[in-house]
Amino acid sequence: MVSKSPQELFDAIDSKLYGGVDVDNNSDESVESFYRFDIRIPVDVFDGCKMYLFESSGFELILYKKSLDGLVNEKRLSAGYFDAVIRSFYEEVLEIYKNNK
Repeated sequence: MVSKSPQELFDAIDSKLYGGVDVDNNSDESVESFYRFDIRIPVDVFDGCKMYLFESSGFELILYKKSLDGLVNEKRLSAGYFDAVIRSFYEEVLEIYKNNK
């Protein structure tokens, strides 16, 4: 899937999840299976943004768009970086929770 342009990738996932953009929706995959790409943080400051994570061999690609400017932006990360940061964050928050019970 990462062989597509950033705009095509973004539109394909966004269309599956929220409808709108006319892309090929003939996939046999259920809509629910596309939520695995959605990494938007459910905090009000991100309400106007959509963020999707794609993994490929050797790298990860974050695509994000602010609703106001409509431009798809991208950030490449080394493979496994996003999960490592989220895992570390989760473990630290869990430790804080355990110590404050």
